[in-house]
Amino acid sequence: MVKKKNNYLVLAADGSAINIPANRMIIDCSINRWKFGEREQARLHMDNMMDVIGAHPCVIIFDRSYPSGEFFLDLIERHQKFLFRLLSTTFKKELNQMTSDDCLMEVVFDAPRLNPHQGTATGDKLAKAGSIVLRFVRVKLKNGDYEYLTTNLSFDEFTTNEIADLYAMRWSVETAFDDLKNKLGIENFTRSKPILLEQDIYATIYLCNIINDLVIEAQMELE
Repeated sequence: MVKKKNNYLVLAADGSAINIPANRMIIDCSINRWKFGEREQARLHMDNMMDVIGAHPCVIIFDRSYPSGEFFLDLIERHQKFLFRLLSTTFKKELNQMTSDDCLMEVVFDAPRLNPHQGTATGDKLAKAGSIVLRFVRVKLKNGDYEYLTTNLSFDEFTTNEIADLYAMRWSVETAFDDLKNKLGIENFTRSKPILLEQDIYATIYLCNIINDLVIEAQMELE
């Protein structure tokens, strides 16, 4: 596993039902119907990951499709450290009120955020919490655009630059899926029965991990 400051493991969640650490090793996989929600999938991974990594503290990195008030609360209740990338149109109120490139912001669950969830368990959960305080980070990219991140990592745990570097580690998810789809052909099934489809998927993932393990060992020897 890749270790970062304060001995955290770095994990990246992906809606394609695979949980990948920054060293591209796949530590969890589940197969569900195509309409199964990404956040629900992430919760399943979190339930399973302790069987793999034990009680080791970890940071989970999420892309722009995951942020929501309810999900933030869920992770905080789990005492889980996280880092999300935000769309510039997501939590826009807080982004516009940032006083620096790295600051604490109160996310208030006001009427506009509660109204879509009226009468639901999510609405009750948000209303009960009232608000949460998260760290918002603005990173200027090489092309001049800004990347917006939010996290519950403290200033003592990670500096602004380290937060930016931490999210950049999520690129390993994209390259891992490129390998799975385009090099190892995980979508090229040999059979149509569910149990045989599962066999194809798990076999491909197993092969991918063997390859990555060999690459990691070779890199260590080279270094």
